[in-house]
Amino acid sequence: MSEALIQVVDENDAPLRGGTMDEVQLNGFWHRIVRVEVYDTETDRWLLQKVPKNPYYDGGLWNTTSSGHVDVGESYLDAAIRETEEEMGVIGLELREVDRYKTEQRKIKRGKERTYLRHNVTYLARISASSMVIIPNQEEVQEIIWLTSDELRAMRLQSKPPLTDGLMRFVDTYLKEA
Repeated sequence: MSEALIQVVDENDAPLRGGTMDEVQLNGFWHRIVRVEVYDTETDRWLLQKVPKNPYYDGGLWNTTSSGHVDVGESYLDAAIRETEEEMGVIGLELREVDRYKTEQRKIKRGKERTYLRHNVTYLARISASSMVIIPNQEEVQEIIWLTSDELRAMRLQSKPPLTDGLMRFVDTYLKEA
C-alpha cells in the first residue's frame, strides 16, 4: 500500500501539489494540519489521546482527540472527519472550526533536521459521550483519557507540559481563564 500524499501549499495556503511526509518535512514545505477536540457536555470533560512514538513528530505526549495531515485534494473538514474516524473510530460528529493559525518549527528527529511549516485548523465537537462509541486505533493511539478543563489547564502549567504544541495552543486560546 503506497503512502498517501499530503497537500503541499504555499505560505498563503494555496495548494501546489502532493508530497510525502518525509519530502515535506525534510525540505521544509508548507502543508496542512487538522486537529479535532471532542468535549462531553454531560461530564464537562475533554477527550485526549496519547501519541505513540514515531519518526515524524513528538510521541508520548497528550494530544487533541485526533489530528493529522490533509491529503492532496482534500478539504480541511474532510481531513478532520477522516482522521477522527481513523484514529478514534468515531463517526458522525458535527465539527465547528474554532481556530486557524500558522506554525514554523525545526526539530532534529532520527539525526535529521525536520521542518514543520504548517497551516493548522482546529475543530470542536460538543457531544454526549454516553451515546458515542470510541474504538481507538492501536497503531495510531497509545492511550485515551477524559479530563476536565481545570485538569487540562493544570497539565499545561507544568514546567514541562506533557502536551503536544497543538493541544497547548488549544488550551491557551480556547480554554483560557475568563
